Amino acid sequence: MAASFLVSVFAVSAQFSGFRYESVTPGTKLPGGIIYLGGALLTDPEKDPVYGVSQVRRGKTMSFWLEISVKRDENGISMWRVLDSVSFPVPAQGRFAVLPSDPAVECRLKGKSVENLVAVGRADQRKGRFLPERAWLADSAKGRFESLRPADMRCIFSEP
Repeated sequence: MAASFLVSVFAVSAQFSGFRYESVTPGTKLPGGIIYLGGALLTDPEKDPVYGVSQVRRGKTMSFWLEISVKRDENGISMWRVLDSVSFPVPAQGRFAVLPSDPAVECRLKGKSVENLVAVGRADQRKGRFLPERAWLADSAKGRFESLRPADMRCIFSEP
């Protein structure tokens, strides 16, 4: 029962779609009270356009942004545009968000490794498992997040 409640409070959000921002470091405040928490690249940073996923927070809401690079300067990517976003309540104590290429979490869906996974869940350290409560595939080809069914996933957790 609790798991179905948790899934129901997650929301897909288009509120950030089209938002542009300059490349920043974690902890930077963006317009609108948004705090940039970090991100991961999905594609080769030397081949434009570059796709990435960022994690942000505004108040009691956290979001993942699927984004595309739109400007580059002598230092590298200097501007991003949000293509899609998913928003959800800030994870409760003991739960955390997972970005693509997280070295501590590896998930399989129907026996195949899930690339470009973003998820929220908890770790069972004793059993070495990550238990996703909500998960999405960051699909750069379609420019959107696709919801995944956590019950179909098997994830391992290994603390670095």
